Amino acid sequence: MRISSFKIFNKVTDKKIQKTVRMKVGEKLTLSAAAVPVTSKPQFTYSSSNEKIASVNSKGVITARKKGKAVITVECGKRQQNLRLKL
Repeated sequence: MRISSFKIFNKVTDKKIQKTVRMKVGEKLTLSAAAVPVTSKPQFTYSSSNEKIASVNSKGVITARKKGKAVITVECGKRQQNLRLKL
């Protein structure tokens, strides 16, 4: 089944993530994603445009490393969403 869209959430608070997020150096943010329509097991991948500024692991945990800007990309199938980080 194809994914028509997905939403990104803060895994701790379960609130939808805005397109731009401010973080402080050393802070961590854990992402969660939900696909529409719900499939048995959608695969999400996470990547950072600049690992020196902010890194993200395969479980969606973002670590703010130093001041600057980065884009976190979340992909599911052929769909992707970008999350801008300002540190």
